[in-house]
Amino acid sequence: MIFPEAIRQGLARGLAGVFLFAFGAQQVHARGETALWIMKGAHNTVYLAGSVHALPKNDSEFPEQLERAYQQADVVVLEVDLAAMNPMDAVQFITSNGTLPADKTLKDVVGADAYTRVAALATSLEVPELVIAKLEPWAAALVLTQFALTRTGYDPELGVDMQITARAKADGKPIEGLETVTDQLNVFDARSFAEQTRFLDSADDAPKLGEDLTELIAAWRSGDLHSLEKEFLKERASRRSCTTLC
Repeated sequence: MIFPEAIRQGLARGLAGVFLFAFGAQQVHARGETALWIMKGAHNTVYLAGSVHALPKNDSEFPEQLERAYQQADVVVLEVDLAAMNPMDAVQFITSNGTLPADKTLKDVVGADAYTRVAALATSLEVPELVIAKLEPWAAALVLTQFALTRTGYDPELGVDMQITARAKADGKPIEGLETVTDQLNVFDARSFAEQTRFLDSADDAPKLGEDLTELIAAWRSGDLHSLEKEFLKERASRRSCTTLC
């Protein structure tokens, strides 16, 4: 069935965020390369690192400092424990919460003009219109963004989160999660349709995703926090009315 398969492909692998290599914390020190911080206590050390959720095959290795942090860590703490994540949880959540009632369509919710743009974007990404036609705006935005990601050459399976999960499982390191996939999806689903529609509007930038990712990953690898902050503030400015979703 095309609807669940599209959701599974689009959402099940890319919904985790910042991760910790943990064992305690007090004082924070920023490193000059990679977005990695070290917090040292009297007895414990925490490595806090920014996560990149997708990387290209030819540039998927860990930066040296991130590699050292992983080697020294006893416990891995992810925003979402991907090892315990059931991809069907996302499918079930969107089927139950991200699908519009029988008497409504996405076009009804966002208006004819906005829907025309969304449908054109879906066509350009080779997403059948029926995949998004009955989705709430937040769910349509996530699906379109994830489909755009697959066209960039950036693979979620090579993202830091997935690589860390696979390595920790192989090395016998405990993995813990701070929240679940449904916790994260609830943040989007709890917004009003007006807020969700503004979030969907940001999907217009999906064709530039590859270019944006190249710049962001270059800044991440070099620890260029100024560039990362600049990009973050630009994104917030473009979605000022829906910052709780960003």
